[in-house]
Amino acid sequence: MSAIVVGIFAVALANCGGNGGSTSTPVNTSFRPAAGGDAFAYAGTMTEQFVRAPVGAGEITPSPNPINSQTLTYAVSQAVSVSKGSFQSVAPSPFDFHVVETDNLNGGLETSTVTSDDYYSYTVSGAATTIGFAGSNVSTSTGSTFTTVIGSGNGLVDILPEVAGALSPTNNAAETISETDADTSTDVKTVNADGTYTENGTSPDGTTTTAVVNADGSGSYTFPIIIPTDSAYSVSAPASGNITITASFAPALLDGGPEPAPITVAVWYPLPLVLSQETLVDNGASTLPAACKVSGVLAKTPHQLVDTKSTVDPVFGELETTTTTTYTERGIGVACIQLSDVLNLYYDISGQSQFTLNFSSTPLQTTTTTETLGITAATVLGLTAVERGSEAALRAGVSRFEAELTRRRVERRKAFSSALAARLKIKGGHL
Repeated sequence: MSAIVVGIFAVALANCGGNGGSTSTPVNTSFRPAAGGDAFAYAGTMTEQFVRAPVGAGEITPSPNPINSQTLTYAVSQAVSVSKGSFQSVAPSPFDFHVVETDNLNGGLETSTVTSDDYYSYTVSGAATTIGFAGSNVSTSTGSTFTTVIGSGNGLVDILPEVAGALSPTNNAAETISETDADTSTDVKTVNADGTYTENGTSPDGTTTTAVVNADGSGSYTFPIIIPTDSAYSVSAPASGNITITASFAPALLDGGPEPAPITVAVWYPLPLVLSQETLVDNGASTLPAACKVSGVLAKTPHQLVDTKSTVDPVFGELETTTTTTYTERGIGVACIQLSDVLNLYYDISGQSQFTLNFSSTPLQTTTTTETLGITAATVLGLTAVERGSEAALRAGVSRFEAELTRRRVERRKAFSSALAARLKIKGGHL
């Protein structure tokens, strides 16, 4: 049987539902076919750039004083395989896109591996097929695991056949993200449809933290510094253009002194406040960026889909925008994906600035994380070919990218209490 005939046979098999039936797989050969048994490879680069505001004249600085910016570069390679799987109570059975990724930092300074299972459901309704992201399991070579479960009204990825324009209904923010680290500490963040959330952390010593964000911008963070008494930190809803920040500490931290006075900072997020919003737009036929480094055999005339998410965290002073640009090729699936996350921090919870905690209406640090992954090889039903592509890397490692952002968020939470304690020690009980 010739390669061309084999390719046609594979397309026909996909049209018959692959191994999942017409209720769970696309019934067309457009940009998003899928079948179990396929394997794909991707390669690319991820960079993380951290830029802090310069230290002002006369301020306390460490010695030697570090530069105010740093860039980390990773060479990324992925091996992807597809199968039918199960995840939570998702029905019909979703496709499991198993991704094994190797990240090589700065030319060999550090090598790490990340394994993710991303689960997608295909729902056929008449001539249309809706692709939904149900969630993921991610594990790292450092011993951390992440589970994301998408909530009702969230998870729309694409609608087939692809047509230029905004996709609807618009995704909301509902999801639950759970992290467990090698030291057994855990963090669970439950986000509601409107972006309000509750986040609960547990440390190996059994102590707990709780963060809450409300729809009006108010919220709180409760954490232990002196066991067993908790300390608390809260922010108010905006009023007259300002936010009030109040802290209440365990008595042992205050040494008999008064509670620190509240702090007022100008509102740094857009008003009226929207905690979370997302747009998903199909821009139609496009040109594959050179940065994708996809060979001419695989790069033809892709569709470009742009998913933009913006979030505000008024408790921890975070304004974040994540953009996912996906290029899908007919008969290939995802040919390239570009990821960008820009995080502006308005509250310094690292303790690096004068070894204390600062609040500002202008960013104290901007962290920009970008990644480009292009397809390098495709094996369809055990045969090397491109006649029928797969949805094998539907998001091409997006779950791992988001897990990295989650890890950094949890690290910032853990640094918060130590930064507050340092502030109290230096300032004698005053923020």
